[in-house]
Amino acid sequence: MNSRTLIGMAAASVIGLSGTALGCYVNSFSDGSIGAAEIFGDAQAVSNKLQLTPDVAAASGAIIFDAFLGQTIRQFDASFDYLLNPGGTLAGAHLIFALGDLPEGTIAGADTVSGLAVDIRAANIGGGFGNFVYVSVWMDGVAIVPEGTSGFVLPSAGWASDVPVAVSLDETGALNVSINGTPLVSDFATGYSPTQGHRMGITALGGNGADQTIDNVDIHANPATITNMNTATPYTTIQSAVDAAATGDTIHLGEGIICEDNILFPAGLDLVIEGAGMDRTLVNGGNDDNDSVFNISAGQTALTVIRDMTITNTGLGDWPFVNGVEVNNSSPTISSLALRDIYRGAGVYLRNTDSVVDRCIFSGCDNSTAALWARDGSPVAFQCLFYDNTTSYDASRYPGEESLTLINCTLTSGNQAAISAWNSVMNVINCVIPTNFVAGPAGVTNVSNTLNPAALPGVGNLQGMPVFVDPANGDYRLAAGSPGVDAADSDAYIAAGGPVFDLNGDARMHDDPGMIDSGFGSIAYLDMGAYEFQGVTPQPCTGDVTGDQFVDVDDLNAILSAWNTTVTPRDTLDLAYADGFINVDDLNIVLGNWGADCSAN
Repeated sequence: MNSRTLIGMAAASVIGLSGTALGCYVNSFSDGSIGAAEIFGDAQAVSNKLQLTPDVAAASGAIIFDAFLGQTIRQFDASFDYLLNPGGTLAGAHLIFALGDLPEGTIAGADTVSGLAVDIRAANIGGGFGNFVYVSVWMDGVAIVPEGTSGFVLPSAGWASDVPVAVSLDETGALNVSINGTPLVSDFATGYSPTQGHRMGITALGGNGADQTIDNVDIHANPATITNMNTATPYTTIQSAVDAAATGDTIHLGEGIICEDNILFPAGLDLVIEGAGMDRTLVNGGNDDNDSVFNISAGQTALTVIRDMTITNTGLGDWPFVNGVEVNNSSPTISSLALRDIYRGAGVYLRNTDSVVDRCIFSGCDNSTAALWARDGSPVAFQCLFYDNTTSYDASRYPGEESLTLINCTLTSGNQAAISAWNSVMNVINCVIPTNFVAGPAGVTNVSNTLNPAALPGVGNLQGMPVFVDPANGDYRLAAGSPGVDAADSDAYIAAGGPVFDLNGDARMHDDPGMIDSGFGSIAYLDMGAYEFQGVTPQPCTGDVTGDQFVDVDDLNAILSAWNTTVTPRDTLDLAYADGFINVDDLNIVLGNWGADCSAN
């Protein structure tokens, strides 16, 4: 894809980078696909372009760009070709570019948009001489730039016009609009306030009939800065910064979006590329070719570090695999990355490497094998989370020498199994795996101190299901009282060089006094999985039937009122033996704890 970011503009904050293909929308519709977008009404891909309206009276069509789902758009730079062919007399046709609270459908008019709208209203001179347009700008249904008294003439062949349109909004809310290279709105202060949930889209309204088509759409939102921190030099692309760097340099990516892939490292160059955080900096591969985003294959060592960003949206074809980070014959450190929506490849692909993959999130990876793929060498993955992947496995070791080791990882989403030791060796230590554990063929899996519903062979393994805080919303921290809390092997974790902090940035080795310390090693209260539970599991108040944290006459009366009746086993009244019968055994539990005050626990 074409590498592109906007230089000299203030870094923009990114909110909620989870979701599909964020940050960029680049599409020529040449393969008939609309990409990360939705179309409505009469819109359809026709002849390698997107026809919004056919030449039919009262037609309407829209495209809404899902490439920006979930983030607050603070600034953008958009361009596209506008093809207008009314085939005769034209009136009432509109092309509306909008950023706002957009409907799931077409926009009835610029005056209906809650947010910012640029309205290009088309007409023609007659006699086949061409088309012209009026431009107005609307904010929350009010025309802040009214139509002029005369229109802008579009160059045309007969009735048909094909011209570039550019719309941009900078960090101050200043709007620029140009058509065919002529500025029609220049640095106009719109007063637009970035609003979470606002989306970007284009609607066409046909009026009394007009074929309105767009092509070569190129939209970039929330551009990030790229700076060599050692030389204080800004760059327009990551690749140009890498090419100019010296060993030991740090390249910092600011908050926002960078649309770039196929970033190659020169032979022997070790450097750090860091973002502002996985929820603040995003590198978008564009999903437009077969290039991985980062390709580290020239002898880099552990001194090369890729960290603190989200990498997303790679992969056009089925082969070769197109990866988020691809490592061959090098051993960089990969830390605090979110690998999201990696199509037709792995989030991290490792071959002949001893890389450390530390505190990474793999989500939305989609290929036939695995989100984390390894062959040859002895890479180690610490505290990584795998969820919502549609891969066969979350992590896979392909035939080759040595092993892949997973330590304190949480793996929840492989279609066939969590891991695949394909005629090779995998070591699984202190992990949380609520799904089918392993698939072959004929691999060697050394597993210890791992939580799984099955009774896994190995030392310290725990049979049971984890209880997560909010898995529906991607929160896979262990909840209070969950199996796996205070149950891991701290010596194995420390010996492997486990980090001081967990995937959430919280301190490891937190002792939950509400759980029995059942772990192994010198510290018996390390948690299994990618996160360390930070709270205190509340203890049951024995004898408290009413749930008020006191054992008193209210609990006695509840037992007596249900005397000699049957209830569901383990009912709140069934205090003794879970036998489903209320009798003297349950009464004795209340009397034996009479006067207990659990409210302070």
